[in-house]
Order: sequence, then structure tokens, then C-alpha cells
Amino acid sequence: MLVRLWRRIGATGLAYADSPQQRRAIYIANRLAIILAFCNLAAGVAIQLTRDDTFFSLLVISCSGLYLSTILLNNYGYSTSGRFILTLLLPVSSLVLTVYGKMLQPAVNETSYFSSRAVLLVASILPMILFSFRERKHLITGVVIIFLLLVLYDPIHELFGVGYAQMGLDRTSYGFMHFIILLLFILLSIAFYYYKIMLERAERKVRKTNKRLRSLHSSLEDQHQKIVLQSDELQESQVKLQEAYMVISSQNEMLSSKNVELQRHLEEQNAILESNNVELHKRLDELQQYSYTISHNLRGPIATLLGLSELFNRESATPENLELINHIQTSTQALDEVIRDLTQVLKMQKKGMDKEQVDLPHLLDNALVSLEDAKAACNSNVELDLEVHNIWAVKSYLHSILYNLLSNAFKYCQPDIESKVWVRTRQLPHEILIEVEDNGIGIDLSKHGDSLFKMYRRFSSSRKGRGLGLYLAKMQTESMGGRIIAESTPHVGTTFKIYLPQKEKE
Repeated sequence: MLVRLWRRIGATGLAYADSPQQRRAIYIANRLAIILAFCNLAAGVAIQLTRDDTFFSLLVISCSGLYLSTILLNNYGYSTSGRFILTLLLPVSSLVLTVYGKMLQPAVNETSYFSSRAVLLVASILPMILFSFRERKHLITGVVIIFLLLVLYDPIHELFGVGYAQMGLDRTSYGFMHFIILLLFILLSIAFYYYKIMLERAERKVRKTNKRLRSLHSSLEDQHQKIVLQSDELQESQVKLQEAYMVISSQNEMLSSKNVELQRHLEEQNAILESNNVELHKRLDELQQYSYTISHNLRGPIATLLGLSELFNRESATPENLELINHIQTSTQALDEVIRDLTQVLKMQKKGMDKEQVDLPHLLDNALVSLEDAKAACNSNVELDLEVHNIWAVKSYLHSILYNLLSNAFKYCQPDIESKVWVRTRQLPHEILIEVEDNGIGIDLSKHGDSLFKMYRRFSSSRKGRGLGLYLAKMQTESMGGRIIAESTPHVGTTFKIYLPQKEKE
């Protein structure tokens, strides 16, 4: 009868479990609640018999009802709450009763301060037993609360005036014993944590193995039936395979024929492309020659127009004619500048690249001497930080690039702040980085970034220029196998980064 009742109580709430681990945890919680309730009842009776303290013994006995509340909660499907309450009841009630007991009976000894600690130490394994790693939030919370109760054991006693030292006991080895208890708690928790890991891992393996065996058994039965059916299908498949083989052979012959035809078509197309390329190169050469002819033949008439405008008698001219001749002279000079730019671009495209080791400091000195007036006009300060002095490049191109970038830095300085220009070089793994940075008016790259390096593009109407310098810098950089990048912020400054490939060392 008692065994049947024991089993029935242990099975309370199992219908609400959704996993084997939870079923086991509820079963263990129900039985632990009965055992702890019985132990509390026995302790209350023992206190009454030995100390004749009816109130305290009744208080201890009343805790038995709290333990049994776990079974009640499990019965209504609140198994998580029931197990969590059971986890905390033993350590909390033990600490409360030991403090209250010392307050009722001040004559205590050292053992009374370690017996309740031993209960807390034993209680540390309850979260490991009652919760799985799927419920790690409650598991960790329970362990942490019990650890805090151990750590705050003395402060809680001292709060109620029953601390170890307050009771007049010798503290010679008390602190060390307290440390030992905490160390035992940590070791015990780690040991049961490892045990929990191994246990759940083994259970998962067993479940997977059982599932795999059931699946294997089912698949073996299915396979047996399929093998019987497939024996007839195999014979039919052999016939179909022979038919498919004949079809594939026929298709292979067709593919071979198509491949020959496609190869012949590709050869014809390649011949057409080669002919078109030859014709294209011929047209490009003719176009370039035409550009040279136009640029050279126009220089004579333009020079004549400029000379005639200079010979024009301005003193005897009417105001209307004087204004007209000024417009003619201005337009002719502008046309002359365009022809000169076109000639310079064509020469650069035609001229072959002849690279050499360029002495960069010397080249910068020459460029700065040429720009001395522009530098003085903005009172600019140029700082050099040259990690690399010799650069493998076309000397004339590199001089033109640096001249144009420095000229722009001086030209587009901000009048209200001190103008500064930095020139740096850095050695990269396979190339040289040249940086020209200024603190000028900057460029809005969100608006002008796409047209920054195009011919005759200017971005400030307050400065003179033809918009050719950045175009030439880009063409000259790319003709040396490099690249140029611009970084700019309006009213902050601009940085141009030039990356030039270097000659491999032999």
C-alpha cells in the first residue's frame, strides 16, 4: 500500500511534462519534497523533545507544508515553479531557522555556525538535479542564490546580532573554514555540473541511438519490400537503358556535327574581327593624323589673327570697333589655348614612355621654384615627408603631375586661414604612394566626383584656370601604369593619392 502511494505521489504532474528529462525532474522533485517534508517533521519533533521550545518546533514543522506545496504545483502543471521553490526552500529555511534559533538561545557553539552551512552546501546540488540544461536560466539562478546565501551568511547573522564574533566565539580559524566551505561549494557545483553534462549527453546519445534503431528497423522492412519489387523493375530498366544508349549515341553524333559547324563559324567570326580591328586601327591612325593636321594648320591662322589684332589702330577706332576688336582678340587667344591643350594631349598620347629613376626631392624643388609666385601669393607653407626619394617613373610626366597638383593647392587656398601643403611618399609592397594634401577650399565630390578628372572641368568660378591640369595628371599617371585618387571635403581640404608601380629588383 505504501509503495503504491509512494509511486502515485511521485507520478504527480507527469502528464504535463514535454520531455523525458522533465518527466524525470518532476518525479525526483515529488519524492524529494516528501523526503524533506518528513525530515523537517522529524527535526521539529526532535527540537520539541530536546529543547522544549514549542513555537520553534512548530515553525520547523510548518516548513514541511511548504515542501509539499511543490507536489501541489506539479499537480496543476506548474512544475517549473514547484521545482524552483523546492530548490530554494531548503537553503532559505535552513538559514532563517538557524538565525532565529540563535536569537532564541544565545548560548551557541562553533558547530551551530557550520551545520547550517553544510545544509547550504548540500542544497547546491538541488538545481543540478531538478533542472536540465534546457532550463539553464532556473538552474543558474538557483546555484547563484545559494552561493549568495553562503557568501552573505555572516552579514545576515551580524544583521540580527548573532554573528560569530558577536557571540564571543574565537575567530582564529573561522575565516579559513568559511573559505573552505566556499571552495567546497565551487568544487561540488563544478563536479555536479560536469556530471550533469555527461548525463544529459549520454541520454541524448541513447535517444538518438534508439531513434536510429527504430528508423533502421523500419527502413530495413521497407527495403526488403522494395527489393522484391525492384527485381522486376531492374529487368525493365535494362531494356530502357539499351534504348537510352541508342538515343545517346545518336545525340553524340549530332553534337559532333554541331561542334564542327560551330568551330567553322567561330573561325569565320574571328577572321571578321581581325579584319575589323585592322580597319579600326587604320581609322584611329587617320583620326589622330587628322587631329595633328587640324592643330598644326590652325596655329598659323590663329597667330595671324592675333598679329592683326595687335596691329589694329586702337587710337582711331570707334568705341564699338574697339570693343569688337577686343572680343576678337580674346576669342582668338582662347582658341589658341585650346589648340595648345589639344597639341599637348596628342603629344602625350603619341610619345612612348621612357621610365627612369627620378630624384623626387630635386624634382619637387624645380616645381616649387616654378610656382614661387603662386606660393607667395597665398603665403603657403610646404612640408615634405618623403619616405621614398627615388621613384621609377617618366620624369617629365611626374614633374607635370606634381606641378599641376601643387599649382591647384596654391590656387585654391582659403584666404582666411594659413595655407599649408603636405607632400608625402610611402613604400607599399609593389608600388609607391605619393600624397599631395592641402587645407584649401576643397571640392564637393558628391556633386563633381564623376567629372573631376575630365577635360575643361572647373569647380570654382572664383579662381582662374582652364580645367586641364587634373585631366593631364590622370592621363600621365595611367600612362605610367598607375592610378590617381582624390579625397576632399569642402572648406577642409583635398588630398590626391598617386600610386605608381615600381621596377622589380633583380
